[in-house]
Amino acid sequence: MKITQFTVRPGFRLRKDDAEPIGHELLRIEADHGGRLLPGHVVEAAAAPSSPLHGHFEWDDTEAAHKYRLTQANYLCRAVQVVITDSSRPQEPIEVRAFFNVTAGEDEPPSYVNVRYAMSRAELRQQVIDEALAQAEAWRERYGRYKELAEIGKAITLTKRRRREAKAQAV
Repeated sequence: MKITQFTVRPGFRLRKDDAEPIGHELLRIEADHGGRLLPGHVVEAAAAPSSPLHGHFEWDDTEAAHKYRLTQANYLCRAVQVVITDSSRPQEPIEVRAFFNVTAGEDEPPSYVNVRYAMSRAELRQQVIDEALAQAEAWRERYGRYKELAEIGKAITLTKRRRREAKAQAV
């Protein structure tokens, strides 16, 4: 396999022009460490102001600490799940995420809401479903080329098509 170009993966906040120098720098770091690329290696190399990675890090320790704590808080919100039962199948409890990141209104920043609240409001439920489908599509993009997983990719594509058709009929 030959690497011919670096591009930005969908959903990542990087300028297209940055993908190539970042990709080559990561390959260089990997080569410098015997074919292994660890986050610590990347941070160490990025510390040099001349590194193409340098500007992608927060170097003010106070600000970096605050941002890291926000990352930890996000992690906690995403990590817990709840066991729920549906009145139609009380003998089959299921585990689902406890909190979902949604936008309640145009002028509101995204926030986490509990699953019961999100599922009880049509616009929030739609955001959760849309995000689930976007994640499924990202999975299909990553793994859909493997013949062993082709059926899953087809199911994702079919589900997205049916949702689009249902939305079009609702309008």
